[in-house]
Amino acid sequence: MLTKVPLENARKEVTRNKLQDKVDLRLGSGIEVLKENEVDEIIIAGMGGMLINNLLKANEKVAHTTEKLILQPMQAPEELRMFLYQNGYKILDEHLVREEHRLYEIIVCKYEGLEPQEIDPIYYEIGLKLIQNNDPLLNDFIENKIRINQNVLKKLEGKEGQGIEDKRAALNKKIDALNDLLNK
Repeated sequence: MLTKVPLENARKEVTRNKLQDKVDLRLGSGIEVLKENEVDEIIIAGMGGMLINNLLKANEKVAHTTEKLILQPMQAPEELRMFLYQNGYKILDEHLVREEHRLYEIIVCKYEGLEPQEIDPIYYEIGLKLIQNNDPLLNDFIENKIRINQNVLKKLEGKEGQGIEDKRAALNKKIDALNDLLNK
C-alpha cells in the first residue's frame, strides 16, 4: 500500500522484472485494502514500528491470516518487537541490510495466537533471531546502538535531576547489555 509516486515507481519495477502475475500493487491506507486470506505475504517497509503496529491492528483479520509478514521498521523497532511478542506473533527470521551508511532491520513473522511473551528488554532492541543467525552485520549493528546510547549520555552531561539520573542509569544498563551481546 503506497502513495501515488512510490506506487508508480513500484509498478515500473514490477514491469521491468516481469512480475506482473505475482505482484498486485494498490493505492490505499495500510493493509485495509486487503481481504482475509487474499494474500500469502505482506511487506510493510519504511515506517516506524508504532505505525506498523497500528497497521496490523487496523486489519487484524488480514494480518492474522497472512502466511508471512515482512516488516522493515525505520524507527522504533523495539516497539514493533514488543508488540509482536505481546500480541500472538512468532518471529520467524530477522536480517540486517546495509544501504549506504545505514543498517535496516527486516523482521519476518507470522501470527500464531501465542500467549504474550515477556523477554529480556535487550532482545526488543537486538532481535533474538539476529543473534541466533549470527547475522554478518550484527557486530556493526550493536556497535552503532552503543554509539547512539553513548551520544545520548553525553547530551545529559551537566544536567541534574531525578529524571536525568534515571535516564542515565537506564542508558548505562542498556550499554552494558549491548556490550555483553557484543562480547559473546
